[in-house]
Amino acid sequence: MQTTGRELITVTVCMYIGYLMLMFCRTAFTTVSPALVEDPGLSLTTTDIGDILGYAALGSLVGKLLTGFVADRFGGRLTLLLALGVVASLTMAMGYLASFFAFALFIFCLQLLRAGGWPALTKLIGQWIPPASYGRTWGILSTASRAGVVISSLVLGLLLIFALGEVSPDTLVAESPGGWRWVPIAAGCLGLLAVLGLWWGFPKRSASAPSKADEPEPLDLLATLRFFARADRFWLICASLMCTTMLMALVSFTGLYLAQSFDVSAGKAATASTVFPFGCLIAVLLVGYIYDRVTRKQRIYFMGASLLVGCLCIAGLIWITEAPYDSTLRFSVALSLILLVGVCVAPAYYLPMSVFSVEFGGVRSGVLVGFIDATGYAAEAAFMPYAGRLADQPGGWTHFMWLLFVIACVGLVSTIMFLYRDHRAHQGPGDTPAL
Repeated sequence: MQTTGRELITVTVCMYIGYLMLMFCRTAFTTVSPALVEDPGLSLTTTDIGDILGYAALGSLVGKLLTGFVADRFGGRLTLLLALGVVASLTMAMGYLASFFAFALFIFCLQLLRAGGWPALTKLIGQWIPPASYGRTWGILSTASRAGVVISSLVLGLLLIFALGEVSPDTLVAESPGGWRWVPIAAGCLGLLAVLGLWWGFPKRSASAPSKADEPEPLDLLATLRFFARADRFWLICASLMCTTMLMALVSFTGLYLAQSFDVSAGKAATASTVFPFGCLIAVLLVGYIYDRVTRKQRIYFMGASLLVGCLCIAGLIWITEAPYDSTLRFSVALSLILLVGVCVAPAYYLPMSVFSVEFGGVRSGVLVGFIDATGYAAEAAFMPYAGRLADQPGGWTHFMWLLFVIACVGLVSTIMFLYRDHRAHQGPGDTPAL
């Protein structure tokens, strides 16, 4: 019995909403981070925020190593719903218990659970979606990630402005500096409501999917890892993802960067920071449809050109951060460049790794996507604390952008090398076979 179009639409919508709400809750902390630094009751600095984000990346790293097995064992539906339920609860908790230790603990656990979202989607796509539509589907679902960040940054940013009250135009100090607490509480409540709705609306199993007895027996863990390790594409996509993950971490620092470099309030910086995820949203929505329609050789030129433009935009941010112009003009130019960085980096971050994981991972796709993602978050775990300390120094945001520029250049080279090997692997014998 073939899966109906209505079933495919239903499961795609449920996957979309589930992952969107995961990202919505995740973004609550970065949305309020400028307000946390300004809250006299917390005494947090930009260095502290960078350290907390480092713990977040470490949680993602641990989560990616564990949740791939969970998704393979219990299926994508249950993994996604449980992850969202716990993430929403932890987001609410951040509004009630506020300290460096509490934030570090909550966000570590939150990211550990949130990391199960992508392996869960990988399993669901392998179960429901025909191979010819992998790129298109990943493109659509990737917009859930960015849409969640855009909506969260905008809605929660506006809530933050309301919660903080009037801001002094001279000192930029808010009337109610502790009002930020309502932001994570509201985000967590919406996440729990989404879990209740999805629990009843999410299809449990494709009618055309093989029964458990008919599924091929997956290789044991060691054999699976040896199989992946023998493929040079595995190592190249890991190198590419490490670079693009650090570039995507710009979203966590955008609010702080805008507030501290262009003399704007915490609320205005939080809402303006939506430009980066909005650029990502535009890119993955369009590129997802293109990705399935171009040849593997054409993907080399397409992704290479995109990342090259991204490198040039980051070079522009280096210049505009301390350019001798009016702050309003510099602020507008910086927003435009940040938007373009999101447009250029997001396709290379989402699509090559996701499509490769489903194609090459087979019945172990959850493990493969988890391990590849783990390398990216390992790089991010090292990057975040260092970046926070770098930005906290005099002229630090210029140095921060120089660091991103170097990372972007390395990511350009590694992504092109992966796409070239992927193109060659599908032309003749090699590591083309999948699990």
